[in-house]
Amino acid sequence: MMEKEISRKKYPAQTRLQYPVVTSCYSCDKPIEGKWDSTIQLAIEMGELEGEAKSRFFFHDKCIKCSPSRAQHIVHSRFPTVKDDREQYNKMFWDKYERSKYEKLYTNAWVSLQEKYNPKWVK
Repeated sequence: MMEKEISRKKYPAQTRLQYPVVTSCYSCDKPIEGKWDSTIQLAIEMGELEGEAKSRFFFHDKCIKCSPSRAQHIVHSRFPTVKDDREQYNKMFWDKYERSKYEKLYTNAWVSLQEKYNPKWVK
């Protein structure tokens, strides 16, 4: 019980309201702002994972920006450019067709997350 109270104080109330389960990014240890900033939610939106409950049990969640293999494919003016330096994942080594295909898929999924869950998102 004491542990829960301490972790609640660690994050602002605004974060708790937007994302009922306060989750820290596995990589940077900062709170994940909401479903719109979660790699698990992005994977669900893409159809790579089924169901939030099962996925949260088996995978560590990260901010989308902390997952460069996914984030590099999001090409949008409101998302920072991310580069994956690992050669086996870097999209610059892919052929143009595959790169374009995944950029459209990930960008559309990311925009969909923003429209569904981000209260600050304005079209």
